[in-house]
Amino acid sequence: MRYLFLGLFAVFLTGCSVATDIYDAQQLRIKNEKINKLNDKKFEEYGACFVSFDANVSLELLKNRNLTKKIGNGINKYGNYTEGFWIYTQTDQANTKVEIATMNDILILPLEVGAQVMSKSKKLGAIISDKGNLSVGYFSKNKFDCLERNDFANVSLVSSKLLD
Repeated sequence: MRYLFLGLFAVFLTGCSVATDIYDAQQLRIKNEKINKLNDKKFEEYGACFVSFDANVSLELLKNRNLTKKIGNGINKYGNYTEGFWIYTQTDQANTKVEIATMNDILILPLEVGAQVMSKSKKLGAIISDKGNLSVGYFSKNKFDCLERNDFANVSLVSSKLLD
């Protein structure tokens, strides 16, 4: 009799746990839908974004070495592998600027905290954060690129006029 009672109690607790998980999932879905609606409104207002990836490179490392590094790759929320892109860096002789290149674009970034640069083609951008970390990314006017597909990126909305 004791085992029957313990078994029923365990089933009851499991059922309560599942019900709580379902309720929490519903609340999270509702919260995410509200955030997505707000993001849609903001995207309509700005019209473009900067999708940046942390390169895991410090300012000191940039000053002392030329690098070849792949960033932005991994498994996204849809279970697909995202290829990312390669960056190539080369500092000038005085260690005041660094050239950051991809296969399609190039920009020159000052080696100082808080520096932000956009390439001439307005497709590539780079930032050195207040902590001295490098982030490299691309600009896009595509809503899907800005709001849906970037699991490994920091997305900042920017005015589409900046890209015209």
